[in-house]
Amino acid sequence: MPTESEKKAIKKYLDGQEQIRFWAKKGLKDYYKGLAKSANMSLAEFIKTAIDEYAQNHDL
Repeated sequence: MPTESEKKAIKKYLDGQEQIRFWAKKGLKDYYKGLAKSANMSLAEFIKTAIDEYAQNHDL
């Protein structure tokens, strides 16, 4: 159980974040998780990296 100071730190961190959710066909989540694992990344890190690389490669 987090202490009060930990709760405050978590809240402060989350106040600067946004959550992005999307739907995908069944089975794709495990596929994407496997790709992320092979790249030694979390799923979130893998998705963010893929989006950033796509934007850079397409001059967006």
